[in-house]
Formats: sequence, structure tokens, C-alpha cells
Amino acid sequence: ANGKPPMPTAPVAAEREVRHFELDVATAGPGLAFEPGDVVAVQPWNRPEDVEAFARELGLDPEAWVTLAPSAASEEPAPPPICGAGPVRVRELLERQLDFMATPRRGLFELLPFFCSDPQLKERLEEFASLEGRADLYSYCQGPGRSYFEVFRDFPSARPPLEYLLDIIPTLQPRYYSISSGPSASPGRIHITVAMVDYVSKTRIRRFGVCTSFLHRAAEAASSFELAGSESSNGSLVLTSGSSAAAWPAVAIWVRPGSVRIPRPAASARRGTGAAIADLSPEELELMLQPPLVMIGPGTGLAPFRSFLQERAFIRQRLRQVGRDSSGAARSTQPSSDLLFFGCRHKTADYLYREELEAYEANGDLAGLFVAFSRDQARKVYVQDKIREAKDAVWRTLQTPGATVMICGSGERMPRDVRQALVDVGAAAGGLGPEGGEDWVKGLERQRRYLLDTWA
Repeated sequence: ANGKPPMPTAPVAAEREVRHFELDVATAGPGLAFEPGDVVAVQPWNRPEDVEAFARELGLDPEAWVTLAPSAASEEPAPPPICGAGPVRVRELLERQLDFMATPRRGLFELLPFFCSDPQLKERLEEFASLEGRADLYSYCQGPGRSYFEVFRDFPSARPPLEYLLDIIPTLQPRYYSISSGPSASPGRIHITVAMVDYVSKTRIRRFGVCTSFLHRAAEAASSFELAGSESSNGSLVLTSGSSAAAWPAVAIWVRPGSVRIPRPAASARRGTGAAIADLSPEELELMLQPPLVMIGPGTGLAPFRSFLQERAFIRQRLRQVGRDSSGAARSTQPSSDLLFFGCRHKTADYLYREELEAYEANGDLAGLFVAFSRDQARKVYVQDKIREAKDAVWRTLQTPGATVMICGSGERMPRDVRQALVDVGAAAGGLGPEGGEDWVKGLERQRRYLLDTWA
């Protein structure tokens, strides 16, 4: 590694930092093949400083050895431990297995009184575990988002043995990220576009995302990283399965189909690699540019659409290289019919992949790029406003057989507001009126031409 910190995809003045990571999967084999719209799961580890502090708080020796084995009393087979069955150090258990930074459920407070030696604290725990204490428990725990770690710190005389911690603290779960690269355009690499989690909780504790901080640490040990997506550069931040930091392990990842995935035509339904694209005929390549897409992705919701755009731009480039019709003349490549609606707060701070997106539009790989900057003027402007402004283009695109709406991003208000904007498109540009616009959108939904990938 060159010692520089990983750089965000947009200048650091952005209110929320977003980073571009690349996972080196060149030696991973065919099991990590993916299509545009797929997601990658990353299995994180806890922060080393949190592991040390948690072990110290509970009086655990991080270097002690314990043996993990299924409980004989368990009626159902337990999943294998993430850190492996058999002998393991307590440090590994805390790093890789126990999600002690998660917010506990009521079951913790039902168990802790049995291990609490302080009468007053024990009574408080019993109140939290009672039906009458549900409101107090919510105010103390779920409301402010207290972690297992914080609860143990608040109740210092409640110290269950380590074997009980395995039962009451959940297992670290993988985090899922939309893949933001095309499989043929970036062979051997999986790109992800990640909003870093770093905030002060309601309990005035600085909290870091388990997986985003894990990726950050992996990046610091990676072989290369540069600025990506800003106006000044289009480099990458690479996480390799090997590392210049000898102690750093491979990042455990796997791929699963995403919610905004469009199957390839039957003639070219092969898991996407550059080699597979190279084997396809011009006719098959042209099929892979269908159907037209109306992509709506504010913030990091842009990620899967960058995957589609990269892949389709690669296919058009391939067509220009090898496309010949039956007479031998160069085959004309039709420009894209795809539309992209992207939104962020400030043009100069968090316009992700700006140069790349504008190049797609300029090169004919994107029919329309519509960007909403919500904080750059007195009146807030969002993607739904841009959809209404471009109503004729949206309506015209969606009249093509199979044309599909894809929406990705925060699941709070955005999906509902975007849906209403599309109803308004049908009502105004399509001349259907409000009820007809609603029926039109419902028809897209029934035909699976209205795809959503949202999160809380």
C-alpha cells in the first residue's frame, strides 16, 4: 500500500462521505460471476479497538483459547461458526462472530438478572424484561439504539459466562451492496459504491458502521487506491484477496441476484464475463441492449445503474469493433434509449461518477441524464421533479415493448414520490388523466416492468 487514506467518490465537502471500492475477484473462479443489477454480500469483522474494549469491559482474555462445538441440548443443528468450529482464540470470536455493537432485544434483559450481583441493577433489569417495562426498555435501548456493549457497560455487575454470550449476542451478518460495475466492462473486479457510516448516537457515542469500517481497514491494507468518480480523476480503490499487510485476510464475499436484474435473452444467457461477450454474434449483442431502461437512483441508489450503463457501453463498443451485416458493411449501432435520473444534495460535493455519466450521454450510451441537486437553490429539487420535467421522454421511452422502470435508493419517501411522478407522466404526457395514469403504472407493475430495490 502507498500509505494514503482511501479517497471518496466525491470531494470531501459532501455531508455524507461515499467511497468507491473495488474487490479483486480475478482468482475467485466462476462462482462469483454476476449480471448487472446483482448484489454482493460482504462478511465484516468488528473493529479491533471495539474488540479490545469489549473484552476489557467483560473481563475476557482475548488471547485465551476456547473450543466451539454444537450444544448437545440443541434440538436443531446449529449453523457452523463464522470463525470456524474447534479451537479458536477469544479475539477471533469477538472479531468475527459476535455482533456486540448491535442493538439488543428483550431476551438479553430476561437473561441478565440471573448473572447480576448488584440488587438494584438486577431489579432494573427485571423491570426492563417485564411486560410493564416495555416502554421503559424502548426508551433506554431501542429508541437511542444502545448496543450490547453499552448495556454491559451500564450494568457492570451483570457478567454472563462466555458460553452464554454466544447464545444472547447475535452472529455478525453479511452486508449487501449493489454491484456498481459491469461484468464485461470490469472483468475480475466487483465495484461497490458505499455510504460510509460514522455518526454520534443519541447516547453521545461515536458509532461506525461495522462493514463500512471493515472495508475502510481492508482498503488501507490493499495494493492500490486512488480518487474515483470526482471531476479530477476516475481511478479506483482496490481490495485484493492478497495484501501488502501480511496479517490482512481475504475479504469474504459472495454474489446473489438483485431486485433490479433483467435476464439476458435466451440466446446469450451466459454468466457475464468479458470472454462470453466476445463470443456473441452481433445479433445476440443487439438483443442484450434491450429493453430500454428508465433508471431512477438518487444517492448510492445509482450503483446498480452504473453496472447497466457500463455493460451496455461495453456491448456497443464491441458492436462497433466486430459488427458487420450480411453484405460486409459496417453495422450501424443505434444510440441508447436509456434514461437516468440521479439526485444528490450538491453538484460540487456529491455528484457521484460525474465525468463517467456525462461521457455516457455524450457518447450515445445514455439517451438522457437528468440530475437533481436538492440543496443548490432555494427550492429543493428531487428526482421526482426531474421526472415530471422530462415527462415526454419518459412516456416515449416506456411505450417501447418491454421498457422497464428501475428504482433504487432509500425506502422512506422516495419510492412513493417517484411513483406519483410516474402517474403524473401518464396523466399529462400520455393524456390519460389521473385515474388513467394510476392504471398505467399498475400495469407496469403487473408486467414486472416496474422494479424496486429500496432499503430503510
